[in-house]
Amino acid sequence: MAWPKGVPRGPRPARPAVEEESVSVNEPTAPRAASPVIQLTADQLREILLSVKGDETARNEQLGQIMAQAREPMPENKTLPPDGKPDLRCPTLYCGMPVGKDVSTIEELTLFNRLEPGIYRVTKADNSRVDVTVTGERDEKGRITRLAVSMDTNGEKKHNWPPLDALLMQIVGQQVAAP
Repeated sequence: MAWPKGVPRGPRPARPAVEEESVSVNEPTAPRAASPVIQLTADQLREILLSVKGDETARNEQLGQIMAQAREPMPENKTLPPDGKPDLRCPTLYCGMPVGKDVSTIEELTLFNRLEPGIYRVTKADNSRVDVTVTGERDEKGRITRLAVSMDTNGEKKHNWPPLDALLMQIVGQQVAAP
């Protein structure tokens, strides 16, 4: 590998010395600007902490209910094949690739079977929110015959996606929470 142009060979030049301020322990320092002080009683602090904890507890309880509903087996999958994995209710594509029993977990297959067409807002691992589109074809009786899950994964958007089961859980959770 050639040496880069414009970069001198040899030792690096010494950094200029930085003068340090010396402060004597006995010398008074300049007064600092006053910062705003908030005074709370113990009861006020306890009330604030309980309200924050209460909101978090409510969110966790709601998420737990959504996850429990998402894990319930679909009526058409109450009897499982010998391998223990449910069959997909229709041919399904994920980002253009067919979903198969050989590469999917039981939870993923169960969640794929619960998907309904729509556009869902999901949270990636870096806390950014993006849209995932679930498209489907229906037969004359209204049953879904094909599903496709797609999202924008071009360029930098291909990074930080959550695991597939977590992504599907977010989508199914939105379906359950929708009126």
